Amino acid sequence: MMTLLKNYYQLTDSEQTPSKEISKSEIYRKAARVSLKSRHFYQLYIFGLLILYCAVFYYFGEIAALFHWETLKLNFPYARYIQHAAFLVPIVFASWVFKLRGALIAILISAMIILARFLFISP
Repeated sequence: MMTLLKNYYQLTDSEQTPSKEISKSEIYRKAARVSLKSRHFYQLYIFGLLILYCAVFYYFGEIAALFHWETLKLNFPYARYIQHAAFLVPIVFASWVFKLRGALIAILISAMIILARFLFISP
């Protein structure tokens, strides 16, 4: 909420509009427009896509077994280690873009994805 209002005030300061009564929905609309133009939105979007791609790659064996895609299974040596190492990409990206806090959040999300398989799927 505060970020949206801050973005709105930046927008109104840059437009030099006279003060008038503006509805709450218009404030949210303008703040969302400013937020979508910001670089941080796209960095967060890229981070989310990296996590999603890593999760799909990590669970690809289970997805292939669910749909009976026997030819697409990863049956080469050290496949599991490559899948674990793939989670380094979003962690490094988050640490580069979002610094320490982003790296810690990326590590927690990656650990939750990996531990879910360990707890619920692995024998």
